[in-house]
Amino acid sequence: MSQLVEIETFVTVVQAGSFAAAGEQLGISSSYASKLITRLEDRLGVRLLHRTTRKLTLTEAGAVYHETCAEGLSLLSHAQDDVMALQATPRGRLRVSLPTALGVTWLAAWIADFGRDNPGLSLDVVYLDRAVDLVAEGFDVAVRAGLLSDSSLIAKRLAVAQRIVVASPRYLERTGRPSSPEQLSERACLLYSNSTNPTRWELQAGEQQRTVSVSGPMTANSGAALLQAVVCGLGIACLPNFHVAPALADGRVVQVLDEWSWPVPIHALYPSGRHLPAKVRAFIDQLAAHMATPPWLRAPGC
Repeated sequence: MSQLVEIETFVTVVQAGSFAAAGEQLGISSSYASKLITRLEDRLGVRLLHRTTRKLTLTEAGAVYHETCAEGLSLLSHAQDDVMALQATPRGRLRVSLPTALGVTWLAAWIADFGRDNPGLSLDVVYLDRAVDLVAEGFDVAVRAGLLSDSSLIAKRLAVAQRIVVASPRYLERTGRPSSPEQLSERACLLYSNSTNPTRWELQAGEQQRTVSVSGPMTANSGAALLQAVVCGLGIACLPNFHVAPALADGRVVQVLDEWSWPVPIHALYPSGRHLPAKVRAFIDQLAAHMATPPWLRAPGC
């Protein structure tokens, strides 16, 4: 028998004034309520109640024990209310990991709006271009771009970006525009070192797929750095369109091999789908709605 059940019965008996009234509140018989109090007294080795045919009164030890137990049960009730409130309303600290370029360029303003609309939250946003260990590093949610490794994490797809080939107009004036993926192997290509295989670019156009071996004068672990090198005319890069959309829009770079690209899925990851806190559920659901039309594909001002 749970000690907590005995304690709850004892406090209820004292507050109700009789075993019968307490039993009615707890949904048990008066004899069973009496039996639970006897068990509690036997376990403690002290009498808690004086019993007569007319009334129940607390012993000195019973009065001390009742005061402490009643306070403890009240704290447990408040704790339960607090936990249930966390499930109902976004509250507390929300720790999120985001890819740097995607997060800073396209999601930072939305996150600020999300924080404004949820004043009970304290946002801890970390921009990283590596896969974090959500559990070990204390993250509630991570947004990742690219293929996912097998894991116990729950993944919700938010959008699909496209990795496209880009170059600056002056680079193409100097070298000419490649007309096929195979010609990329003859060009100065700028490589992203965080890729699984930086020297092999995969591209597709409809049902066609190509894998091209590339090399060039620069390797970097930052897509933003590679984009700047492209703008400066150092070479050609294959980057997600969320990296290059602003530079495409203002003409600093142009897309090469317009029909060829490679999909880059974007997911929100979280540790468990059971009893998901309201703060995590709200973040993922609202982010999914925001990303339904990827922001880098929207018309300006939308």
